[in-house]
Amino acid sequence: MHASLCESPNYFAHQFPKEGFPRYGWSSRPESFPADVWTTETTHRDGQQGGLPLNTEQSLQIYDLLCRFSGRSGAIRQAEFFVYRKQDLDAFRAAQERHAKGAPIEPTTWIRATVKDVKLIQSLGARESGLLASISDYHVFHKFQPGGRSRAAEIYLDAVSMTLDAGIRPRLHLEDITRADIDFVRYFVQLVLERASRYPHSQRPKFRICDTLGLALPDEDVPLPRGIPKLINALRATGLEPTDLEFHPHNDTGLIGANCLSAVRHGCAVINGTCLGKGERTGNAPLELILFHLIGMGYYEQGRPDFKVLNELAAMYAEMGQPIADKYPLYGRDAHAPALGFTQTVSTNSGGCTLRLMFPD
Repeated sequence: MHASLCESPNYFAHQFPKEGFPRYGWSSRPESFPADVWTTETTHRDGQQGGLPLNTEQSLQIYDLLCRFSGRSGAIRQAEFFVYRKQDLDAFRAAQERHAKGAPIEPTTWIRATVKDVKLIQSLGARESGLLASISDYHVFHKFQPGGRSRAAEIYLDAVSMTLDAGIRPRLHLEDITRADIDFVRYFVQLVLERASRYPHSQRPKFRICDTLGLALPDEDVPLPRGIPKLINALRATGLEPTDLEFHPHNDTGLIGANCLSAVRHGCAVINGTCLGKGERTGNAPLELILFHLIGMGYYEQGRPDFKVLNELAAMYAEMGQPIADKYPLYGRDAHAPALGFTQTVSTNSGGCTLRLMFPD
């Protein structure tokens, strides 16, 4: 007995709608996913560490573009600034003024764990700041004199206390966590939560999960510390909520997108990166691509970011001598140009839709 052959084309319209983004095709999102997911931006910090030479005017131009991109969607909720150089400090202050007048992205800071730096951000009226907390033994045994876990935890906790006392919400950047002993990570997280327990809930610490060298793997069968599923599950088991966690990966081994989606799938509500992927070494998580997938998962049904705005950001980077690659997804010059030969013919004969991810306006 032979199966019947249907000659009617099946374009899987429920997954590839003619107007809109490709969908995952779920009847409902799996329960392991957070109820709400968003992103935070680090172009003004990690982007500059990656070689973007920003002056105050350029920093504000980028901030304004990010605000236009996110709009009222809530897709990007915070942008992280350096505050050490005059041009960065001026940009941060101006962004604060814009946010106070209704700009959708809250500017935050990143500081070293010193009394001087805490006093600086307190004088600026910052409501949240990142605190460097390198967590792997590669750091804690070699970064401090004397080195060791107890000494590292003591230094970090002193900075947490200073920040809380200043009325600022600390965001602990758990640097190099994908090479860290989970027992020390758990110990430190619990110490931080205990230290913060007597302060208002608005100052509840956040924890940024930093895959500093891009070594994380997205698969469920990968053990700690590299396996993102087991890492997120271990952090959640300490009492952390999805909104307490931010995932901050790098792309050294090419799995940045898969690792971000794995983090979301297992209960991390926030992805930190940069639009168009600018960042240190091989770059940060490209937020526009992460959001592209989040929309496919069913997030942002009530309002979506305006993806067309990032064409202006790509043009700005080109003018700065920092262009994105011609074949960069969605925004590269050749991203939507079909190849010569067979694929060009098929694309033309099917109304130009065969090789497109989505239908542009």
